[in-house]
Amino acid sequence: MKRLREKLHGQSGMSILLALLMFLVCVMVAASVLAAATSNAGKIRSNQVEHQKYLTLSSAIRLICDELERAEYIGQYQVYEWSTPEGKDNQGNVITPAVNYFYVKQATGKYSCDRLTAQLPLRKELDEIFSKQFTGGGYRPLGGTDIEVPTKRTLIVTLDGLDGYPSPKDPAKPTVYEVPQEVTVEVTLSHSTRHITVTAWLGGGDAPPDDGSNVMSAELVAKVADSFGALQDGNPLVIDYNPGGRSPGGSPSGEAKETKITSTMKWELHWIKKGAA
Repeated sequence: MKRLREKLHGQSGMSILLALLMFLVCVMVAASVLAAATSNAGKIRSNQVEHQKYLTLSSAIRLICDELERAEYIGQYQVYEWSTPEGKDNQGNVITPAVNYFYVKQATGKYSCDRLTAQLPLRKELDEIFSKQFTGGGYRPLGGTDIEVPTKRTLIVTLDGLDGYPSPKDPAKPTVYEVPQEVTVEVTLSHSTRHITVTAWLGGGDAPPDDGSNVMSAELVAKVADSFGALQDGNPLVIDYNPGGRSPGGSPSGEAKETKITSTMKWELHWIKKGAA
């Protein structure tokens, strides 16, 4: 160490070269440290942006799923019962027996989806699903289509007032998300399973990105709600009517005997995941 100190304080050219070499080494070490710091800062900012996108999508899809979990559908149908008296001849002999008839006619169901009833008008499609329960003589469903193509509804969700990461311009102040806050949400009702699939992606467009980036999806399963509101598996769209030995008849005249309803159909969130369904 003493010898090195003497060389540094010496007046020869070797001492100057040694000093320059040490200076160069210090510069290279400092440059490496600065490059590493810059790279890490870029990675942190990139991770923050990706996390913002994830939070934006998850907030939007959660919002829609929460509304759909409040949705419910109740099928309605009217029951008619009537009889024709015995037919007798002039001598009072019975020539035709009395016949008891029945007729069941589907009525428009009841559907609500909390604050999204107007944005997700699914009553007509749910009535068509319920109409499949009307089979055989004496049962008349509402007019509909037999095409079991999933019903799709698309809406735009704008998320406001969400705190994000500090803005690079003013680190002391939190700012709203710097990624787009407009999210496209597609709600699909399956006619065969009655389940609902939700797909959300950032921005607009008719379809989510092909690569699945910035996309989230969820599935809600159709359930039966009992009188206490508890959800159970099963078929909620069951016609609870037994003709009791009656024969199917044509369209009756007069008022229906009663209007009956099915169990309440609701939807329960099954899963949420990143990527398309």
